[in-house]
Amino acid sequence: MTAHSTANRGAGWEIVCGDLLDRAADANLLVWHRFPVPVKQIGGIGRGGRFEAVYADRASPDLLVVLGRGAVSRGLSILAEWKECARLPWHVGAIAPHQANAFDRMCRIGGRAVVLLRVMRGTSGPPTMLCLDWADLGPRYRAWASSESSGGVSEDDLLRLGVAFFGYTSLVDALDAGPRVVAAQTTPRPR
Repeated sequence: MTAHSTANRGAGWEIVCGDLLDRAADANLLVWHRFPVPVKQIGGIGRGGRFEAVYADRASPDLLVVLGRGAVSRGLSILAEWKECARLPWHVGAIAPHQANAFDRMCRIGGRAVVLLRVMRGTSGPPTMLCLDWADLGPRYRAWASSESSGGVSEDDLLRLGVAFFGYTSLVDALDAGPRVVAAQTTPRPR
């Protein structure tokens, strides 16, 4: 059996989100910065400035967004991670522990953290794009990490927890919406 690369698994989703964020930035609604993937050069620089590299460390969350519609004056920054899933339930384990720690630190200093999730529908329709606030998702992640729950998030829960978006203005609205007032529900881990 051949192992398939997962290196560019979410590249298409990152392009879609990047385009939406660029359009929002062009409209002066936000400023955003993508964090580079840390690499270590392992050889000399060749023609055209190319070189071989390996991943040097765990990657940080994907981007930092500062909203413009009044949020800048409040100093509101949002740490975000792009995720994509092909089938439901979506598993919170897709968020790496160091990313969850970064989300927790951002929330402790007064910022926000979100997961921008694209749920693929296959042939049954267009994908669903959701902004999931870490204030809502974090308790589920921590319950899964401490083996208290299965970590699966059903479609109904995703739709209740997330704010759907479809264009750049609705993405800005979703980022600006803040946490949903929903009690954290976890699915007990099967014994």
